[in-house]
Amino acid sequence: NKIHQENLFEYDLSCDLSQLNLDLIKELSKLEPFGSGNARPRFLIRNLNKIKANFIGKEQEHLSIIFASPSLAGFNNQIQAVLFKANISELTPAITQLKASQSVDIVGTIDINNWLGIEKLQIQIEDLIMQ
Repeated sequence: NKIHQENLFEYDLSCDLSQLNLDLIKELSKLEPFGSGNARPRFLIRNLNKIKANFIGKEQEHLSIIFASPSLAGFNNQIQAVLFKANISELTPAITQLKASQSVDIVGTIDINNWLGIEKLQIQIEDLIMQ
């Protein structure tokens, strides 16, 4: 089962959404290249609520999710997330069935998504903790 209790998976940094920003991820990119022997940092982002989720990709095989932190106000309280190969992931039912009021912690790697010249953080989901 891919939905773990907190002590059963590994991450490098536990944080709230308010602690993440472009500058932090750009600083971490100085550790590249990531790969064998130099793993990409994994984050645990606490206390998020699902805003919406849509299947994307040529064959609708990935899941794009917007999460928000209830403790932050405004547009800056959101983060884009993606679950690759959602069509075969054990996490997909848990994410799609999340209610808006239900909190979840997410584990994954964070990249900068540059679309139309706008840089935003994006987390690639690897695991999650249901609360």
